[in-house]
Amino acid sequence: MGVIGVGEIAEAMVTGLLSGGSDGSTRVILSPRGAARVADLDARFAAVSVAASNAGVADAADTVIVSVRPDQLADALDGVTFRPDQLVISTLAGVDLATLRRAVGGSGTAGPVIVRAVPLPPVARRAGVTPVIPAEPRAAALFDLLGGHLPVADEEQMAAVTVLTGAQTGLLEYVRVLCRWAADNGLDAASAEMFVRNTVAGLEPGLRDAATPIAGLIDNFETAGGLNRQLRTGFFDDATTGALTRELDILHDRVRGN
Repeated sequence: MGVIGVGEIAEAMVTGLLSGGSDGSTRVILSPRGAARVADLDARFAAVSVAASNAGVADAADTVIVSVRPDQLADALDGVTFRPDQLVISTLAGVDLATLRRAVGGSGTAGPVIVRAVPLPPVARRAGVTPVIPAEPRAAALFDLLGGHLPVADEEQMAAVTVLTGAQTGLLEYVRVLCRWAADNGLDAASAEMFVRNTVAGLEPGLRDAATPIAGLIDNFETAGGLNRQLRTGFFDDATTGALTRELDILHDRVRGN
């Protein structure tokens, strides 16, 4: 596997692929782009090597991960040639397959297979489910090693899923506000954070239980007149949920290029 552009997501993918359970057969060739991360991965994993250029990555790999910023795509692939038998996986948010095809070159059977994917940092722990379009078997197998894959039917659905990836730090901000409130009301800041973080982490088994809908999880935690119901219904009123929906719509327009 080759990697062009070694940022946070690419680092997470390489870490997940080569950590805990790797059979030792996978080799990873990194581009020199992202020098600090490249050096760290090269030092951590014997299976990692570093190419002299992006073109060198494509020459040496069967599967190539392109993981640069969208505005860097043309420069990153300048002088890079792909083979028809290669698989090119893009992690660029909001860059559709047609744009990727123009950047990669070739068309139909004359060019490599191109897949869009939206992996998130938990793939480093093999804990992330990654949306992919199309669900090409080699790409699906790769992301199954990293926690699983979600086949996405079309570009419109991919845009919606991409919006959801932009909601992660909003969830963490909610947790941070809880910690800050507790500290403002007399609890030691470190103790408050420890308690809140562990309480939120304790929700994981329920979240992973796909047989129980989110509404069911809420019902399991709430009692009539209880503290949880009072906070949830008091905070998530029409104004709050409307503001969240509005921001999601704005992100949706952005990832669709509107």
